[in-house]
Parts: sequence; C-alpha cells; structure tokens
Amino acid sequence: MKKIGCIAASLALITTGATALPIGGGSFTVQATFAPTAVVAGQSATFTWSSPIGAYCDVDGLPGGARGGRTGSYTFVATENVHAQVSCERADVFAGKSASLIVTSANVPTVTTGFNPSTVYVNTGGSNFSWNATNATSCYSPNFGGLGTSGTIWVGAAPSASQFTATITCSGPYGSASSSAVLSTIVQPTNQLPTVNVTASPSFLSRPGLFTNISYSATNYTSCTGAGRFRVFESTSFDVTCTGPGGTATNFAWVEVAGDGTIPRFAPASSASLDDKPLAIKRAGVPDLRNLGIDLSKKRYAFVESDFNKDGARDVLVYDKLSSKLHVVMAKDGKYPALSRSIDNVRAINQVKSVTVPASNAAAEIRVTLESQQ
Repeated sequence: MKKIGCIAASLALITTGATALPIGGGSFTVQATFAPTAVVAGQSATFTWSSPIGAYCDVDGLPGGARGGRTGSYTFVATENVHAQVSCERADVFAGKSASLIVTSANVPTVTTGFNPSTVYVNTGGSNFSWNATNATSCYSPNFGGLGTSGTIWVGAAPSASQFTATITCSGPYGSASSSAVLSTIVQPTNQLPTVNVTASPSFLSRPGLFTNISYSATNYTSCTGAGRFRVFESTSFDVTCTGPGGTATNFAWVEVAGDGTIPRFAPASSASLDDKPLAIKRAGVPDLRNLGIDLSKKRYAFVESDFNKDGARDVLVYDKLSSKLHVVMAKDGKYPALSRSIDNVRAINQVKSVTVPASNAAAEIRVTLESQQ
C-alpha cells in the first residue's frame, strides 16, 4: 500500500470486532483466526485471515515477520503467546481484526515472593511477606519451615538497620522453583521534605466560567495552601504548597478550558504542518519508530513532525487510524526511545490544537489540546 501522511478529520474506524464502521463508504468484514487457539510450547498452530475482493491487508505480530495479501494462512511452531493484527483497506475504507494464540509450557513449578512494603523503619511496624506458587504441591522456607503453596506472613521491623532475606522453594511433579525477597530496615530520617500530589476535578472544562475542585494528598507536612473550589475562565495551572519540619514543596494540577481564546501552543517546525500535507512525507528520513511497534510506512498511520520542546530535534506526533490513538514521541539523542504520551479516542490528527512540553521534559506532564468532537 502507498504511504500517506494525514487523513481527513471525518475518518473514523473500529477494529475491535470483525466488522468496521463506515469510513467514507460501505463497511466490510475481516476474518482472523488461530487454529487451534491454545497449544503447548513446541506444537504447531495455523493463522488464517481473509477479506473481501478488492481489499488488501497487512498482517503484523506473527513469528517470522509481517505478511500481506487479501487472504492467506501461515503455519508455525509456537514458542510463546502470539497476538496477530490484520489491517485491511479497500477504496479508502479501513477494517481490522485481531486474534490471539495462547502458548503454555510444561507444568514446571513457578513461585513469586515479595515484601509489602519492602522497606520499613527500625522498631516501627513491619511488613507482609507473601508468596504464590503454581504447578506445585508443597513449599518450604528455611526461614519459616513447611508452607502451603500460597500465603502471607507478618515480619516485624528489626531493632537496627539491616536486611532480611526470605527464601521459598516449591516442588511439584515436574520439578521445583525458588524465589527470594528482601526486607530492608532503615533508620527513620529526620525532617524529611514534604511531598504533595495535586488533583483537579474536573481537569477539563467544556467552556469558560465553570468550576473545578483542587485537592491534594501530602506527606511530612504540617500545613498546605492552594486547595479549594475555583471558577476558571482560561486554561491554567493550580499550585498547592505544603510546609513541614523539613521544608516546603509545591506541585500543581492543570485545568484545560475549551474555547478560552488562548493561542494554541503547537509550534510546528518548518518541515511539518497540520494541513494534511506534512512536508516530512515528501523527503527522505521519515522517523523510524519500529522499535515502538509503529511503522510509519504503513497506511494506517498519519504523522507530523515538530520540535515540541525546542531542543533542535524533530519530535513526532503519530495518529493510528485503526486504534484511534494519538501518540506524542519525543526525540532523545537522535532516537525515539519511548511513546512519551498516548491519548485514546482521537478522531483525526487534525483535531490537535496544541502540544505543550514542560521544561523538565517529564512525559507525564506533556499536555495535548484537542478540538472538541462534533
């Protein structure tokens, strides 16, 4: 299929079922199945897909790489779980179907352990040690003796700074497995700095002049200021400051107001635009996001490039037409290591009004403003 950059805002699709909703034309059905749907590791399975005459499909997620065609089947030896996605297009109408193969191993025992919390203060409370085993008939710990295959034991804090390691070995017909967890006991520090998390409810207002409630949760504090109920006329942040014996800490919550008249903060680079004609698609050097599971050469994706944080590197805004997801991908050292921010239920890439990245480049604080859906 040929590459495209952006898709008109009127496009919409659903890929979770076998039938797609109309996208500029009639819908059609895609079939995708594994036979059998569950195997033991080392056994064979066959994936089969089909679509109507005139459609073309890409198949991703199968061992051995991507496949294509209107119909097809592929038999392979399964070693791990497989989730296959069929993405089809016919006359600018998109549809998709996915299927999963469950691969189980021989019934070798497994055991997981953990302390909750994993760190406690000297002579202050303690922690729950928990374990859970599968495919096992009995468990033994040199710390606690004979045990069942799952359970919880309370372990008190030590009288001095130290580490306690709890080990469990569980056995079954097909062997045994061991696991360990460590409980750290530390001296409680004095005069810790406060911590504060701030929440706005609601964080999005459909028009100026509505109210939001600013609340917080904090530790190591004696007093906090900034919480309350506020009437909001434009998109803004609300700070809460907490003071305690160890000092002062401030955090914020952002409230977005639709139609507040503020200037969009999306600053496109000279090589990109939001007018359905991104210049990046016309030249070599399309961003390589395949390590993130995104192949921008496929027709299912629309994208634009922009230097969102003004560091001289081109970041990418990607829209997945099959899943209706929008992704912000920030460049780092010339590479794209992770999806920085993802948003569900987006109609089209042209719905984006602004992308704002904080000075800290913290992914959790990246804000994307969308035009309201009609």
